[in-house]
Amino acid sequence: MKNKLITLLFSFGLVFSIFFPRNIEAARLYLSPSSRDIEVGQILEISIFIDTEGEYINAADVSLRFDPQKIRVEKSTITASEIEVWVTQPTFSNTSGFIQFIGGVPSPGIKSSSALLSTISFRAVAQGLAYVYFEDGCKVIKNSPEAADVFNSVQNGTYNLIVYPPRTPEITSPSHPDTETWYQDKNPIFNWTKEDGIEGFSYDLDQSSLTIPDEVAESSDTSISYEGVEGIWYFCLRAEKAGVWGETAHYRVKIDSTPPDISEPEVTPSLELQEGTRPEIFLTAEDNISGIGHYEIKYQKDRGSEEKITSGVSFPYQLPFSGAGDYLVSVAAYDEAGNFQEKKLAIKIFEKKEPFLVKGISLWGFFLPWWLIVIVLFILAVFFVLLFVWKRRQKKKEKIPSQEGERGKLDF
Repeated sequence: MKNKLITLLFSFGLVFSIFFPRNIEAARLYLSPSSRDIEVGQILEISIFIDTEGEYINAADVSLRFDPQKIRVEKSTITASEIEVWVTQPTFSNTSGFIQFIGGVPSPGIKSSSALLSTISFRAVAQGLAYVYFEDGCKVIKNSPEAADVFNSVQNGTYNLIVYPPRTPEITSPSHPDTETWYQDKNPIFNWTKEDGIEGFSYDLDQSSLTIPDEVAESSDTSISYEGVEGIWYFCLRAEKAGVWGETAHYRVKIDSTPPDISEPEVTPSLELQEGTRPEIFLTAEDNISGIGHYEIKYQKDRGSEEKITSGVSFPYQLPFSGAGDYLVSVAAYDEAGNFQEKKLAIKIFEKKEPFLVKGISLWGFFLPWWLIVIVLFILAVFFVLLFVWKRRQKKKEKIPSQEGERGKLDF
């Protein structure tokens, strides 16, 4: 019953002030904050205050305008308002850009330099300046029998709505997590972060770390995969927010799926040698993508024995064995991505007590195969035969002139 009576009296005061206005110029309506930079997409809270300038007032009729193309009302709050009786609680229209409320306080009313009437929450929706201003016709009613309108002045609001460039996305790769490591996988996957308000992304995969994608959004997704990538590549990505493009993020992948090229290994003094001599092996290799990482040598003495591995060798490399036996040696070149190519060879070391071997003769650390020995002996035999024949012919030539001289003497 009390609220109804207050409302009736307050309404009467408003009607009286409309038809019998008396402008005493005392009260001021103002917005707080009256100016602020606010990012598009964020919430801007504006409070409506009244400064009664020493007078007691008990009613206010307030209307405001705003540009709904720049800001839009999210909600209004009256929980902390000095107004106790609402004739019309704050209402708003985001179509016409209008806010209005009417309310008051029972006698003796309000006397304050910062009496809160209402708080309006706006959302910034477009870049530029947004204005919130009090309309002509606002009223502030003094607590007096004549219900005088003491509304004097206003402080409107101007707000700078800013679109900050979006933050540079953070790129990760579940398939190639380390940008410094070479990988064999030719199908990289890229993921990246997405902050609020991002409308799209522009990206490219290029072999230059300076590439900047164009300002045409390819997708709003946060993941992409590629196939058949080889070499050093850079995934380049930038984000768009309210028409503003951010800085470009770069993510490097190093991919090599091709094994190195290697030569046939050379062994000195030979693949078959005498016990006590350590063979030396030589190999050349090249890799045009990631480069040679290391060399590895494996060897196994006789079948079924334990294989021994030596990694990080350089060439020429002297093998660590000289005992008699049959050795299976594997020489491999690895690139930085772990691709490798290997060559295998068999080395036979004979015991020293076997100077005459099935395949040849081993003397002073050198192995001479039988076929070479036969050829040498044949050449020597032919040489001596020819020498013998030549000498016999020389002797015959010497005998013939001496016989002719003897015959001449007899004829005389």
